[in-house]
Amino acid sequence: FVSFNVTRALRAGGFNAIGALLGNGVWGYLDIYSNRSATGDQSGDGTRALKLFLVATLCNGSEVTLTSSPSAWRSRHGPIIYDHMWHGEVYDTRKETQGGLSWDTVPLDAYPAGTWSPAVKMLPKVGVLAPQLMEGIRVSRTFDAVKTSKRNASLLFDFGQNIAGFTTLNLDLDGVHMNAMFAMTSKIIMLKVKHTEITDTTGAAYNNYFPGMEF
Repeated sequence: FVSFNVTRALRAGGFNAIGALLGNGVWGYLDIYSNRSATGDQSGDGTRALKLFLVATLCNGSEVTLTSSPSAWRSRHGPIIYDHMWHGEVYDTRKETQGGLSWDTVPLDAYPAGTWSPAVKMLPKVGVLAPQLMEGIRVSRTFDAVKTSKRNASLLFDFGQNIAGFTTLNLDLDGVHMNAMFAMTSKIIMLKVKHTEITDTTGAAYNNYFPGMEF
């Protein structure tokens, strides 16, 4: 399990809520661990679970305990449609909460009817829980691309080194001219982002260095 100090996130005298965005993690996409094929669920909804235990110490010394439970919690399928350690992530912005509402600023009953469903109690096979000993993952540096090249219908951004991190794209889609780089249906724009550690002899992104785990 992972521990967090959420003191700075609390709003004194205001509305406080806690939630989690769940993915497949390192093991959640493998049948040997999550058995998706047996349950007939390839979306991952039936294999993702959260166990939460929160203790808040008040100014008067008293404690308030909050635990995850299906009776009080709500859930919904968020914008992360699929995520995989090697194959990356499929993110659908259409499934983000609409109307500018954020679950940590307004009560769930403020959302349109049907936005949230009751949480489902999970009974995963879990042994003795142990704390995660590694330090928390934090952004330590930000890199700009040192070289950009166009290859066929794609853009290749070279950061000049092998790093562990994530990419951020700032897109101006107002008046954008659609071409082969974008797949567009009506007002839906599909942007595909792929990462690789190496390039081939022609300078193109190369992901076949680990047979069977191409992405």
